[in-house]
Amino acid sequence: MADAEEARPPREHRLLSDRSEPAVIAIRTHFVYHAPSGQPARVARYHSDITDSGEFGTRTTEYNHVGDVIQRMIAAFGDDADLEVVIRRAAPITAVNDSAAQQNR
Repeated sequence: MADAEEARPPREHRLLSDRSEPAVIAIRTHFVYHAPSGQPARVARYHSDITDSGEFGTRTTEYNHVGDVIQRMIAAFGDDADLEVVIRRAAPITAVNDSAAQQNR
């Protein structure tokens, strides 16, 4: 690790950021199940799609996969940033939110 640290420029020449607000995107998961005859279904594979990339999307759609967008989110915090990744379910759409959305149409 010392070699990698030595190869870095001095702190005053690094790309730093004072960003403190969270970086948020919305993701929808998709599981594919396999059910051998007579056996319970099990997850065979899964993937996810970004449903809202917020400020981290790009016009070039092939670079809007989850990994690409997460890399841009991380970069927004700059060098020497200690980050925390939290994955949680999005808040459900409530009747109040749903009726407000319909009124704005």
